[in-house]
Amino acid sequence: MKRKRHLVDDSSYPVFITTTITEWMPGFEIRTIAVESLAILESVGAGLKARIMGYVLMPHHFHAIILTHQKGDLSVLMRKWKSLTARLIVDNLNRMDSQWLTVFQGNAQNFNGLEKYQVWQPRFDDFAIRTPEQFKVKLNYIHENPVRSGLVLAYEEYPYSSVHDYMGKATALSKLNALWPYKPYPVFEGI
Repeated sequence: MKRKRHLVDDSSYPVFITTTITEWMPGFEIRTIAVESLAILESVGAGLKARIMGYVLMPHHFHAIILTHQKGDLSVLMRKWKSLTARLIVDNLNRMDSQWLTVFQGNAQNFNGLEKYQVWQPRFDDFAIRTPEQFKVKLNYIHENPVRSGLVLAYEEYPYSSVHDYMGKATALSKLNALWPYKPYPVFEGI
């Protein structure tokens, strides 16, 4: 059965997205995978002229706020990013002879049997952000996620988050192409 592509109108408003690795496998606990995955996000986003406005890469899932250039680009961005990061995770796990490869093979057979591995859940959740207050709530949710999960005591301790960009700190792990603080919020100027 062919997958139905999820198409959201992502060019009018920023969209909060969430996507998860199957079985909640902690694929991003490995620093090299996490860092390279963020570089892939930056590259794919730039290629589509998308504005990555906030993100956190958790050990087994990903949250972001993204505004795209034209309708449908968010689905393209997520499909490309998930495909490239799945390949990255599988390649690294192959070198490590990890038992997770067996889990990903089983997931692929259960899902459609066409792919050898199924790393990501075959969807992403989205929420269109229509007000500055919604933006603030979702950005705070993203930045506080590592603290709520018990990974760090303070959000600025977590390396794979856009919080460093918002705090004005230079970081090799992120280069957001659209930092929009809460005020002014250009998407809503003049409304």
